[in-house]
Amino acid sequence: MVNKHLIGRILMFLLLFLVLIGGLLLVFEVKKKNPETTSAPSGEIPTPQTTQIGSESRWATDSAVLEIESNVKSISQDIDAVELKESKLLPPTLDMEVKF
Repeated sequence: MVNKHLIGRILMFLLLFLVLIGGLLLVFEVKKKNPETTSAPSGEIPTPQTTQIGSESRWATDSAVLEIESNVKSISQDIDAVELKESKLLPPTLDMEVKF
């Protein structure tokens, strides 16, 4: 008869061996799928194109348009200076001492 302990040890060794081989294969497959690093790109670095501004329109120096622009700026400054928080409209503070 064959010794059961010997068969058990052989099976455990084979199982351990198969797990190690499987782990190594998994590691090698993962390394294959990783992207390779590349060096710095060769060639010129793209730069944005500068746009050429055409001549000013005839309205840019018109006195009426300049007056409207200054009026809009003054109205904008007046609107920015308005205080929107009215302290008179806040509800009174109710400081009651409530004890239970």
